[in-house]
Amino acid sequence: MGKESTLILHAGYIGFYMLFVYDLFRIFRGIVRHKGWMVALEDYFYCAYFFVTVFLFLNREGNGTLRWFAVAGALVGMILYKKLLGRRLVGFGISVLSHVKIFILKLVEPPIKTTVKTTRNIFRRIKRGVNKRLTILRKILKMSLGAGRKKKQRDRKEDHGKKKGGIPKESTE
Repeated sequence: MGKESTLILHAGYIGFYMLFVYDLFRIFRGIVRHKGWMVALEDYFYCAYFFVTVFLFLNREGNGTLRWFAVAGALVGMILYKKLLGRRLVGFGISVLSHVKIFILKLVEPPIKTTVKTTRNIFRRIKRGVNKRLTILRKILKMSLGAGRKKKQRDRKEDHGKKKGGIPKESTE
């Protein structure tokens, strides 16, 4: 087998591998819903990874030059993957992993709900206790401030009453 034929086979393997990894991303996206920016970020890292992979492959196998038959080999690998496994693998992967996800959620959900409920109750009790103490402190503060205010008001009323109802005092000078 010549050097060109091994290069084509390796390129076909890389094409096959590239689509397989992308289908793993598609399966993951089918299980866990993503926002648009997250899909774009995943695609960015996917492209960066395979850019480096193809560059290193061409550098090692093709002595750093672009061989068009290597590109053709990668395309053949991609086409073979798409025809042989592509859609079936993604559908099967999403189906199986969805069932696994549901099973795990059924196992994990009851303890999580219990923990959340207990934590809410604890925080409600703490909040009630803090509110009671604050109410008591507010009442004590009102009583202490209010008593001083009432005394001053009572003293003013007594002074006013004497001035109005009484006879003015004469000076003895």
